[in-house]
Amino acid sequence: MEYINKVDFTQVVKKGEGNQFSINTYSVLLFYFKKRFEFDCDENIILDMTLCSGTQIGELPTLEYLYTLCNNERFEQRVIENVLDNKIPVDFIYEEHLKFIFEHKLAAAYSHILTRLTDKPGNSFLQSRIVRLYFQAELPLYDIKKLWANLNISLKLEVAEELYQKEEFSFLRSNLPSLYIHANKEQQKSINKLLIKCKDIFGLQNSLDWIKLHKESPFDDISGIWFNFEDISVLPFLIQILEYGYDKSISQSPFMHRMERFAIDGLKYLALAKKENFPIVIEAIEGFIIKNKGKFENVEFLNSYLESIKMEYDKKYYYSHSLEVIRKMLFM
Repeated sequence: MEYINKVDFTQVVKKGEGNQFSINTYSVLLFYFKKRFEFDCDENIILDMTLCSGTQIGELPTLEYLYTLCNNERFEQRVIENVLDNKIPVDFIYEEHLKFIFEHKLAAAYSHILTRLTDKPGNSFLQSRIVRLYFQAELPLYDIKKLWANLNISLKLEVAEELYQKEEFSFLRSNLPSLYIHANKEQQKSINKLLIKCKDIFGLQNSLDWIKLHKESPFDDISGIWFNFEDISVLPFLIQILEYGYDKSISQSPFMHRMERFAIDGLKYLALAKKENFPIVIEAIEGFIIKNKGKFENVEFLNSYLESIKMEYDKKYYYSHSLEVIRKMLFM
């Protein structure tokens, strides 16, 4: 007790150059014995310990543990003050504060935290953690969406991934296309994937241009289930992806040849989505087989997929209808 009152716990962790930091190990030992033997100390010391909290160093206290040791209102206020007054020395302690603030819904700190997302140049690690923890805490989407225009493109894509999980498709369809011209190769790939998952035809159109430019598949880590379009206007784009999957002159990458299956899955979904789509899609696939059977190897295997699509169509639109007719006849 005598020694712990003499330590300034606000100075236990100090930032060095770059990502380096130093820790007063004597102070860490004092906290260890305080926790181990549960002796009391002044509440102001507990509040000061918030500036040496975190899980990166095993013996440092967590904010949740310190929260149990003193007046909750005073503790919450100190955590907010640490953030607003920029007192936090290193990233892992800031992250500990983020978790506590978002978990306990300490809204007074939100605005200050979110402005860190617009820092130029920003701390990319910390910005990513803010985005991830903010969405995990199920906090209001409006507050982070209104910052969109001021975010760098990498951060916009991180936010976009989170917004997709929240089914904010309309926002993404409105805001992602304008990023494309300023994006690098991998960013363009990410934009296209997100738009495809949002059922936006822009994503398909630009994926075709991306394939021609880079000679590789942009769909190497997604499955054809994402080609879940119902609008027949996407048909020529899916047929073009099917062709790229077969055309070995574009690339020998195995990922390129997986595109044929992705395209077939998308064509199947399109054909079954609406009754009027079915004959148009079937005709397009049959035309593709006839046109390319002397050009691409194994293209006639598509006939088996055609039969599968036809069977699924009959099952969906006629088998269920027949059962309904039988029921009506039984109860006449």
